[in-house]
Amino acid sequence: MKRVFLSLLIFCLSCDISSSKPINNVNPVNKVDDQNFENMSRAYFASGCFWCVETIYESLEGVEEVYSGYAGGTTINPNYYQVMSGKTGHAEAIEIIYDSSKVSFDMLLKVFFDSHNPTTPNRQGPDYGTQYRSIAFFNNQDEKEKIMFERVSEKMMEVWRAHTEQRKAEQQLQTFNEERHSNARSSMQSYLDQLKGTLADERADRRQFELEMNRKFEMRVAAIEADNASQRSSTELYEKGMQRDANQAMNELTKLVKRYHRLLFPVLLLFRYLLALLYCYIITLL
Repeated sequence: MKRVFLSLLIFCLSCDISSSKPINNVNPVNKVDDQNFENMSRAYFASGCFWCVETIYESLEGVEEVYSGYAGGTTINPNYYQVMSGKTGHAEAIEIIYDSSKVSFDMLLKVFFDSHNPTTPNRQGPDYGTQYRSIAFFNNQDEKEKIMFERVSEKMMEVWRAHTEQRKAEQQLQTFNEERHSNARSSMQSYLDQLKGTLADERADRRQFELEMNRKFEMRVAAIEADNASQRSSTELYEKGMQRDANQAMNELTKLVKRYHRLLFPVLLLFRYLLALLYCYIITLL
């Protein structure tokens, strides 16, 4: 915004300090005899490369001749290379000789504004340097007022409207980008939240599964330990039963031996005696 107003201010100052007789500052490159144009009106503009500007005005009906030269500087009769150095203070300018009954100064001024960008200081397109600055010269107070108030104000409003539209478009683009980024962030956050919820559910399911497996494992261990205890108890009971049965058998045997001791003792003595007789008999036979 500041650059736009600064450029327009430079342009207005250039118009204001321009001489009311700029023809003395114009040094035509192609000087021709203009005696046939004594009754014609003249206008002077600088809006970039004079060859391009010359071609534009020559296409207008009512323009009789266009001269290319230099204006607005201090060096008398400078050449192209001196002006190109930027030290002479000149700008590439044109002198327009026109029939005011066919084309007005207002029209020339409109073409001046519409054919270039006066808001770029010391530059037009690829051409840059002080010789390419924008200047609208005036020959009288009426032309000055038209330049300073009517067209400049209108152009400022056009530039302001264009700048406002551009700024509005930039704001809309920025808003669109912010909304798009916000929507993207919201979608990503929603996805992350959903993913976190899914992971939390999976962790909960896994935890539940682990608890269930631990419970079943503990139940299995408890069952095995109970079975082992039962087996140990059965073994102990069996061993105790065997011991009891053995003790009972020994007791019964002891009782039986005690009961039949008296009967068995004579029988044993008799059996012993018989064995002794048998032994003696065998010895006798030998």
